[in-house]
This record gives sequence, structure tokens and C-alpha cells, in this order.
Amino acid sequence: MNRRGFSVICVLVLCFSFTAFAGFSAVDYHVNTDTINGIANFTVTFDRTPDFYTLNPEGVQANSFQYYIDLEKSPSFPGPANIEMVFRGDEIHIHDAIAIRDVFTLTPTEPYSGGYGPIIGMTDFELADNQLSFSVDLDTISCPDGQFGYGLMCTEFGAMTDWVYSDGTPTIPVPSAIVLAAIGISTILLKTKSKFSKK
Repeated sequence: MNRRGFSVICVLVLCFSFTAFAGFSAVDYHVNTDTINGIANFTVTFDRTPDFYTLNPEGVQANSFQYYIDLEKSPSFPGPANIEMVFRGDEIHIHDAIAIRDVFTLTPTEPYSGGYGPIIGMTDFELADNQLSFSVDLDTISCPDGQFGYGLMCTEFGAMTDWVYSDGTPTIPVPSAIVLAAIGISTILLKTKSKFSKK
């Protein structure tokens, strides 16, 4: 096998390794607020098509997500003191919709509530391959001016696999580990090839 063929195989093997072991994650996410019509439009692109309906023996979804709404736009990890409500992808397999819950438990805990408070709203969602989109009334999240921060957590069978936070400003997609690895290896290979060419 020549040097070029071996190099290509190395790149493919490394890329496959990142794909095989990477956890369920968000590769792009943003929110567009429409204060005239009082709506916040959420869009998130996952690294794969999510499976919201397969459950393990404990009844936990294969893939899930939660949005934590932070009206104070905290600069750090939003804690219980500054999270007002949560959008629960964990309940999609029950309601076939995203449940919006108050964070504080003011009523007896409901099954599948995750320990959060009562449902204050429901919203339908659209899933096109690996892109999820849904809309929420700004009145529902008590934010008529459309200014809020949010945390987005991804989980796989209940284990957190990704966490991102936005203060509401536009986000710039970060290249995936696979792309970064491929770029890095390509750079090394080009340098190696250049050295051999000069000999």
C-alpha cells in the first residue's frame, strides 16, 4: 500500500472512531423572537436524527433534550435560582409534544415530570431528519420583550451528553470533532508530503 492510501485509511478510521463514540449533541441552535406576534421560534440541529420513542427498561427515552429558560440571562451555568421554566423533550414519548413546565414543584410530583412543577403549556414540534423546530408564545414564558437566555441539554438514555448556553445573541456553529480531526490530520499529511517531495 502506498503512503497516500495508508494516509486516507488513517483519516477514515479516526473519523469513524469520533462518530462511534460521540454522544448525542447539538451542532447548531438558535432562537428567533417575533415580538409583534409574541412568538419565540426555536431551532436545533442535532448530530444525528434523534430517537424520541425508543425506551429502555426504565422507561427513559433513547435521545432527549431540555431547554432551560433564564429570564435573567445569567452569565454562568443557570442554577435553580434563575431558571424559570423548562421545555421537556423527555415527555415527547408520552404527549407527542414538548411539555413546558414550571421549574418549582408547587403540586404533587406527576409521573414523568422529572421532578419539575406543573405543566403550563404544550407545543407541537417538527422534526426534519436531524433538525427540530418548535414555537412558544412569549406570554407562556412571561417574556413579552423576547429577551431571555437559555440552556440546552442533550441526553442519551438519561445521561447528559451535551450542554450549551446562549444569552440570546446569535450563535455561530462550532465545527464538529470529526471535521476538526480531519482538518488536523490533513494538515499533518500535507506537511509530511511536502517534506518527502523536497528529498
